[in-house]
Amino acid sequence: HGGPQQFLMHQFPNQEARDDFAENVQDLPVVVPGKEESEPASDGPIADFSLIFIKGRSRIVSCLAMLAFFKMEGLSILQACFALAKSLPRIAVKCLQLGDAREEFYNLKVLSRNSIREPPTPITWLNGLLSLSRAGNWDSDGVIKQWNESSAKSDRLLGAKYMCVKNILDLQHGIRDHIITAVNKHGWKGSAYNEDALSSKKLLPGHVFKSAKVNKQSSWVRYGKVTDESAAYVFKFTNAVHDDTPLKLRQKVTKAILEHRSEVCALAVALRDEVASQIPNVESFVNNRWLERLAKGDVGLEVELSTAAGIARLKQLLDEFSGSKPSDSKSAASFNLDHAQQAVDEKTFALLMQEIDFDAQAFAVYQANAQSHASSVAHQKNMWSKKLLDEARAAADAYLDHHVTSLVTAFVWESSPRSAGQDPGMVGITAYKEVQANLVNFVAPALIKAEHQAAMLKVMQHSLADVQNVAVLLAPLFSYKKNGRYNEEKAVLQRVSMTGAQMDRVFSLIFNDKLDDRDDRPLVYPGHLLTSPSVDLQSSGSFLWKKAALFRRSRTNEANQMSGKDMIIMEQVGESVLPASTSVEMATTVKGAMKWAQIGPDAATKLLHALLDGLDFPAKMGLDLIDLNPLVGNFLSAYVDVQQGSNISLHYVCFLTDDEHHEWIMTYYRDVLADKFREGKLKAVEKKRALFGIQPTAKRIKVDLTTVDLDKVTGTEVKLPNIKVAAGMSPPDLSFRSDQTIFLMNNNPAGKKVTFTEGAVLVGFGKGKWAQLKQGEELNKASDMMFTITAMEQKVLLENQLVTVKDALAGKTDARIQYHKLEEKPGKPGEMNVKQEHPVVFKPEKNQLTNSEKVTPVVGALYAEPESWTTSLTSLVWVVVHSINGLGPVRPVVIISSTFELDGMKAVELKKA
Repeated sequence: HGGPQQFLMHQFPNQEARDDFAENVQDLPVVVPGKEESEPASDGPIADFSLIFIKGRSRIVSCLAMLAFFKMEGLSILQACFALAKSLPRIAVKCLQLGDAREEFYNLKVLSRNSIREPPTPITWLNGLLSLSRAGNWDSDGVIKQWNESSAKSDRLLGAKYMCVKNILDLQHGIRDHIITAVNKHGWKGSAYNEDALSSKKLLPGHVFKSAKVNKQSSWVRYGKVTDESAAYVFKFTNAVHDDTPLKLRQKVTKAILEHRSEVCALAVALRDEVASQIPNVESFVNNRWLERLAKGDVGLEVELSTAAGIARLKQLLDEFSGSKPSDSKSAASFNLDHAQQAVDEKTFALLMQEIDFDAQAFAVYQANAQSHASSVAHQKNMWSKKLLDEARAAADAYLDHHVTSLVTAFVWESSPRSAGQDPGMVGITAYKEVQANLVNFVAPALIKAEHQAAMLKVMQHSLADVQNVAVLLAPLFSYKKNGRYNEEKAVLQRVSMTGAQMDRVFSLIFNDKLDDRDDRPLVYPGHLLTSPSVDLQSSGSFLWKKAALFRRSRTNEANQMSGKDMIIMEQVGESVLPASTSVEMATTVKGAMKWAQIGPDAATKLLHALLDGLDFPAKMGLDLIDLNPLVGNFLSAYVDVQQGSNISLHYVCFLTDDEHHEWIMTYYRDVLADKFREGKLKAVEKKRALFGIQPTAKRIKVDLTTVDLDKVTGTEVKLPNIKVAAGMSPPDLSFRSDQTIFLMNNNPAGKKVTFTEGAVLVGFGKGKWAQLKQGEELNKASDMMFTITAMEQKVLLENQLVTVKDALAGKTDARIQYHKLEEKPGKPGEMNVKQEHPVVFKPEKNQLTNSEKVTPVVGALYAEPESWTTSLTSLVWVVVHSINGLGPVRPVVIISSTFELDGMKAVELKKA
């Protein structure tokens, strides 16, 4: 056999020190001791291919390989390797006399001592002991026993090595060849076997694997018996699995694995035999479809058999029903069906197919009915939601009609009769029998028109003519002029004093803390408690407000100060109203005078509580809260909160500047009160944020990037500071070439990658204005962009998050999109179609790129036409906000449409999708 010896032969020509070949020659005892003087030549020449016994086979084959090499290369072996040539006559020796078994044992002992290359393996012992066994007619025990008795202690076969060699000797020749073939192919070290694994008696034919919890009559006792055939399949399976395993992953099998495979193969062969005994002419079929899988190393079959062999309850169940197995005659009859039976089966199958077709048609009808039912259910849900919305709006309207009176100053002023003794602007508001408390917000006089200021003071003057009426005035704090607060306050207080009101009582509206250190609003808003001049002439016990907390303490409880982004923004109401701003910050954040003037619902509530707490109010008398400067309705929100828990009959009256102000405040608070009604409460209103939830982290999509070196990209560059990079790295750039191509560039060194995250804003279109296209007017696609929503799955930017329109509208009582109409999809419950109704476009201002050296990302998108930004890596989306008219646009921007990485010193072209 070949194997490791041939491997050494192939390696020999590449050895550096080949001269050692001749120096390590050893005398090998190949003749009978005592007859060493015999020479092969004395008996005549040695015929070709007549060598009987060769020692040092690796040496001989290597020599022959060297001779062939020298001949093929045309070299002289005497000149190149003199020492090697000198040893060539000693290559082979013919054994003239074999002798008896004793000399054979002696020969094998000498060989075992002189194995200088590597220690003998079980296969080495096997080859020697097989020849000795044949010479002495010994069995495996006898030949090993004879060997151990005649050998030194270090050369004896003991322990696992003894059992390994003995087991291999006990196997049949055909089974043993599977092991020898594998060792010859891979070498002992590279083969799947080891001494411990082959030393198990469970591999030998005749062993019976015991199965737990089965009786002695169980078939599983027979299934666990190892046969010669099953033993052969063990080694076939092991060799096949080993050969199919990559070289670096190959491992020797353990003893437990080999024993388990022995049990599995015994089960497979036993099952084949049982099937063959029940069904005639099936054995070859089962061998090809069953056992051949084992021979080819089918691990799936091993898993199936292992599962069956390892489940004890399965064995018991099979035993319980083993009595119902068909007899041989019945099995044969069912297997050998005649033509008549086959015809019956074919007709039965045809009928079955007809039944299946009928069932498929019935299922299609069911699906249609189910879809119709789903549509009906969805319609009922929509109708129910609409009914709830209508009820909520009706309740809100009823509340406003009953508890709120809204008056427009201009209308009141014009319709007032100018009879003698009545000032212009009054319509009998002071003729009410209720007590009045005027709420006057003069924090930012710049927000109040002159005619409205005059009307406010006139109403307050007439109201304070009654000794029981009061006015709560918040003094001026804001002025657009530098150091102008004093002049503003002086002018307002002078006009108030001219009404004749008593101004000596003051109070403070106190806030607990600032939300931002950069905010210059004070934490104390000063105010005046105005009363009738006649109050001083009355006795102290007759004044109605003497026990009110605000009059006693001259301060309110601490309130929460609102941030600009949480304040309310007044908008125009209408389906075709254009957006007020192209800035997200301007569209969602209140600044300037309005920020100072909006004290917030919490502060307004604290002020009303301070005014009413401790008040000893007559039970049959009502109190009118007259809001002379409502602005966005902070006192209306506070009134709703206070009125729910007050035992005083309260009514709210507000004076609004014009019809637009009146329409906005009624529309806004109608929706707010409707939401509160559906929630079962009417308390202080807080601004609701969009309920689109937390968006999942953007998945990194594999993008096919075709990058180029930076030196091949030249053009106008725009820095992209919005793209986050690691510390010490510079942000990426956009490069606009003269041929209208656009590149994303990473100027960092090679290996420094920049990650472009989905939803990150690249560039914008700068300042612009909104316009509505006239009938027949076409869109200028080279510069203008139309706000169009085509589907609920379209992406938009809401509060710096990239979400779908559907998610942006989630949680809204009345889902609307500005300039669009939502319609339910036919046959698809819960899904909506979006239809554009008003063509509203964004027109960027011209001449924003005059200074090309200082181009910022804010206007960077103007270097290309809007359609150029719809690429495989970028897209044009709309920044949107929720307004009183629905989900509306603010401005267009260019974003990253899918996450990808760009290596340093590389650029990628933005190609149109």
